[in-house]
This record gives sequence, C-alpha cells and structure tokens, in this order.
Amino acid sequence: MKKTIFFFTILSLLIITIPAMSGNLRNYEPVVLTADSINYFLGSPVQKLFVFSYDAQSSTWHAIPFQIDEIDTTVSDEEKYFGNNDGLFNGKDELVFLTNGLGDKAPLEKWIEGMDTTRAELAFFDPIRQKSGYVYLYRSTTNNFSVPDPYQMQYDKDTDQIESLHYAIGFNNTGQLSDVTIKNSIGGSEQDIFDRIKIRFYLSFFTLFLSAGEDSIIFDHAYAKTGPVRVIRNMVATFVYRPLLDGQEFTQTSFFYPWHGEFKLVDLPIGELSGFPYVEIDEFRLSWDMNNNAVGMKLFSDKNPSGVLIDGNQEADVFNPACVPDQFNWTLASGDQGAMLNIFYVPALGDSIPLYYHDAADGTSGDYQPLFSFDSGDMLSYGDNGFSLIGNIEFYVTPTTTFDFLYYNFFLGENFPADSAAILTENLKNPLRFSMSQQNFISTGVADEPSLQIVESFSLSQNFPNPFNSSTTIMFELSSQSNVRLGIYDINGRLLHVLANEKLSAGRHEFTWNGTNRSGQALPTGIYFYKLTSKFGSKVKKLLLVR
Repeated sequence: MKKTIFFFTILSLLIITIPAMSGNLRNYEPVVLTADSINYFLGSPVQKLFVFSYDAQSSTWHAIPFQIDEIDTTVSDEEKYFGNNDGLFNGKDELVFLTNGLGDKAPLEKWIEGMDTTRAELAFFDPIRQKSGYVYLYRSTTNNFSVPDPYQMQYDKDTDQIESLHYAIGFNNTGQLSDVTIKNSIGGSEQDIFDRIKIRFYLSFFTLFLSAGEDSIIFDHAYAKTGPVRVIRNMVATFVYRPLLDGQEFTQTSFFYPWHGEFKLVDLPIGELSGFPYVEIDEFRLSWDMNNNAVGMKLFSDKNPSGVLIDGNQEADVFNPACVPDQFNWTLASGDQGAMLNIFYVPALGDSIPLYYHDAADGTSGDYQPLFSFDSGDMLSYGDNGFSLIGNIEFYVTPTTTFDFLYYNFFLGENFPADSAAILTENLKNPLRFSMSQQNFISTGVADEPSLQIVESFSLSQNFPNPFNSSTTIMFELSSQSNVRLGIYDINGRLLHVLANEKLSAGRHEFTWNGTNRSGQALPTGIYFYKLTSKFGSKVKKLLLVR
C-alpha cells in the first residue's frame, strides 16, 4: 500500500468493519493461529487436517467449523490471502475457528478412528476468568470427514454484500460499509439500520483551510474468499484529493466473521508530520452513523450506561465524555431492531479526545463541526457516534510516531445490553493465551485397547500484548521439569536481559518484561527477540516495543 503523510494515510485506510457466545461472551471471538505457531503438521495437505473438540460429560468428539487460509508470502500484505496456494499447511498459513468450539481436555485413551497416530492439543487459557478450553488438530488418513458449516458465511460479488446467519451488510459507492441488517434469526428487524462510516479531516496549510471525508475515495472493485468461519474481502480504490493528491490507489483487506467484522492496521508511520511546520491538523474523526430505521434505539458507552435515545434531535452536548487514549473504547446502538457495537482503539493524539455523538434530522446539516460543516450519505445524523482527535495533532508527533487504526463492529441481537458490550471490550483487551503440545498414539501390544503417551516437549507462546509499550507477558509450557533460560535479545543477537534462569516444574509459566535491559534502563522502540532454552531444545519469537 502506498503511504504518504498522515491525512492521506488515514483517509485511504478507513473502510470496513469488524465479532456470539454464551456465558462469558468469549464465543463471539475468532482464534487465528499460524502454521509455524502450531509447529506441527507442517507440510501436510490442508484438505487432510481437521479440528475437533471433546465433551467430557458425554465422552464424545465433535467436529467444529474451521478453515485454513493459505498465505502467499511472495506478494504484498494486501494480496497475500489471494496469491498462489500450494495446498500445504506451512509458514504463515492461518488456521481459523471460533472460541465457541473450545471443549474439555481429552483423556489420553480417547482417539478418533481414521486419524493419524499423532495429534496436536491446542490449549487456551482465559486470563480474566482463569479457565481453560481445548481443541485438537488431527490429520485424517481417510479424508472421510466434512467440516460443519452452521454460520452460512456468504459473499455476493455482484452486489458486494456479505452475509451470515445473523446479519447482512453492504457497501456504498466508495466501498465502505453502508448497510447493516440484523436478521430475525437473532431477533433483528430485517431492516437496514445503518447509514455509513464517516471520516472527517480538517487541517490548515499556511492560510488555506482544508477538509476531506470518506467520499474522497473512489471505489474500483472488490473481491473475496469465503469459508465456513470468515470472509476475507479485498477492496481496491483510489484516493483523490485535489490539489494535493491525485490518483493514489490502494487495496484494503478486511475480515468478517459470523457476528462481526474487523479492520486492523497498526504501526502506520506518520512521523513525516514532524517535518511539516506549516501544517496544522485541527481534527480527525471516525464515526458510525445510523439511519431513520434506528429511531427508538438507544446509544450507550462506557460513561453513558443509561443511554441516549436515537431520535434525530440534537443532543451532542448530552453524550460527549472524553475517550480513554491508547485503549479500546466502545459505543453501542441497541433496540428492538437489533444492535451494533463499535469497539475502537483511540490513539493518543491531539489536545483533546472526545467521544463524538450527534443527532440532527432537521434537514439542515447532519454533520456537526464548528469549523466547517459538510455531510454525506443520507445528509442526516441518527446517533452518529465515534471519536475525535482535536487540536494541534501535529505537535504530538515525533519522527518515530506511528498510528494504530483498529476497530471492530459487532452485529448482534435485539436489545443487546450495555454491560455485555463492556465485557466484550474487556475480552479484546485480554486475549486468550495459547499453548500447544504434541500427543502420539503408541500401541503397547499387550491389550486390545491402545494406550497413549505424551511426547516430552515444550511450547512458547506469542507475547501479549504485542506490540507493547509499558510491559508484556511471555508464556511457555513444559511437559516435565526442566532447567530453562528465557532471554531478551536485540536484532544483532546481543543478550539484553535474562527473565528466567532456573529449574521449573511441568506446566504453564509466565514472565513479564517491562522493556528494560539488565541495568533497568529503558530500551528504545524496535524489534526484539525472546529465546527459551530447555532440555527439549530452544525456541525464538519476535516482539515489538513501541515507546
């Protein structure tokens, strides 16, 4: 993707959205694992791999919906899901399923007939609720298995519409989300309740005042690939903003799951702003605007648990607390029509970062802006909500500053409660932790019933969060007691810090690194590596420190 200064970068990457589950609401979430993170069945035909969960109460196995999306590492990030595939599970290929497929830990004597004599136990730990869940990756010797398809994920290339059992969404002539229908299968009204995503950008250059919006993007075409768990959509468009920029083509990749769509782009370099002393950025805003079918719904946020009625009457002064920077914030439009939950990361840029809200259905202007006003879509605002970065944004930018553009849109059932929206947001802040162990089937030759044994091994999980600023957690698991050494290294292989150098028992272990060296000095932004050495061997993973 082409990159220029901040205002083009943000406007050109704005498009699309973003995850149901019971009990603790973890079931809304997808799990995405790369082949090299599982580190088993590498090189296996993807058509021979299957994912099962185990139910301890009934002592039965259940095939769960999953898909494997092959990654072509020879092309750009925007095209990697649509490149050449070799049909083998390798490298960055992604195994995808939903957390509602997690089951119990299977006893060693339980095995699925018609599978290889080795399986991978994929274990997940919820750090909020201190509970674990498991699935098992098998390789079939017979291929007599089918993948369940309960979510009915679909993409219509003629209408550029994505649909699941629970929702249907469409896109406007700029390629951006503009239609949201909650289906009656989860209590929705089957009416389009959404106008469009809005981007507003205001800046001054010398004495010239400039403004732009999402209509600065000209949509060219979109294409997608569909599986039982997600739709991957690529949109090709051109950013046009005369006289400064003209004809900047880009491709944007978005992901859609049974209950949500997501858009993620992190570490956008915007440090160029520090070299433009005559540019003043007054405001950047991202918001989601409902339409007249949403009248009667209520708009909630973390600071507004009672909600504000969406009715087209101006109430911007009622619903306008500050957002929390460098964190996920959320807003929820919920009612008899269904619900749309927006969870968005707010970067720490600008003199103030308010939560934006506006109702204006009086036929004048639906887009409130004190400096300059223009609108798009239906030209009205029904519960238009999001966040604003206001005032002297450029003063908060250094040559190394990056921008995280990250948000999720959940499409949920009628009268979805605000406290559940808060739980979903906390889940995103605290992702499941993953570990893997290899299990082999070994016949004793003594009895009719075969026995199993665990191959002695260890697993090293990806640190979380990653990228990180103040601290990050590294987790690993040992199948038996071992002396271990966990060290932090720079890109030149120099040892910077030792987090562990001791004998540890079998099981899961966690260590925290605060981004310092052995002397306690803070290390600069950059790529670092952590290496775990034990009696089983060594493993290395990469992490990113962002100051």
